[in-house]
Amino acid sequence: MNTDILLNEVGVPYGWGHKGYNASGVPVKEHNGKLVEALYYGYDCSGFAAWVGEHLRSEPLRATWDAKRMEKELPEVRREDVRPFDLAVYPGHVMVVLAVSHAGRVVVIGASGGNFEVTTKEYAERVGAMVKVINRPDYRPDFIGFRRW
Repeated sequence: MNTDILLNEVGVPYGWGHKGYNASGVPVKEHNGKLVEALYYGYDCSGFAAWVGEHLRSEPLRATWDAKRMEKELPEVRREDVRPFDLAVYPGHVMVVLAVSHAGRVVVIGASGGNFEVTTKEYAERVGAMVKVINRPDYRPDFIGFRRW
């Protein structure tokens, strides 16, 4: 898997519970542990991270893996061992590692800037909630660490 697949999603709007597209190209969101049709194409933070995990593991993850489960159940990764597609975890939030420089600088990508109130594309656009690249994982003071699918 090439990191370009991640960059293709930059600018996709945030949507609480949104998980991208299903195999038929229909936008989906999580509802009671199942993927159901959504009103618009978008991601929440765990939907984007689980979408990446599905590409890496070839198994359905988006309906059952939220940020808390990723933090608690996936194996920890030391900073010096971080590589692209690992996860940067925070309380109730997750981002995906996009790149790691030779000097150890980590860049993350993910659905950010939204919360449970972001349920329409228009609202997401108004508050700037979308898939975006951030130049360091500790952009939030509550950064916990890294995990691996």
